[in-house]
Amino acid sequence: MAATVTMITAKSPKGWETVALNLLELFTSVDYAIAFGALAGSICFVVTAPNLNRRQVLGYFIFGYAVGVSGASFVAHQAAEYFNYRESRLDTLAAVLISALAVQGYFWLKNGGLMELPFIKKLLGGK
Repeated sequence: MAATVTMITAKSPKGWETVALNLLELFTSVDYAIAFGALAGSICFVVTAPNLNRRQVLGYFIFGYAVGVSGASFVAHQAAEYFNYRESRLDTLAAVLISALAVQGYFWLKNGGLMELPFIKKLLGGK
């Protein structure tokens, strides 16, 4: 649940985070915990990737962030059903995992990881 924006929080220097989070939730209809989880997950592999220019880093970041935000609720619900866990929401954890796995999976596919699978090699006529 987002904190309410008041004049006291808007006037204090540390209150701008609250204002920014509320504006993010207002304009995008995304819970800010999911947004920060997707941010953390997409940064995880993008920052440590070697030999990427700024445009590629921005593209990978946006891809990971979008996948994390859009898939977090579904994955959290499925995990809660599977593990029968009802004590707290798993949306933030799901956003981190989904966005990190999406970026890592895209790196793997881009670097030819699909061609390394044995059944793909066999299908293409290799040994």
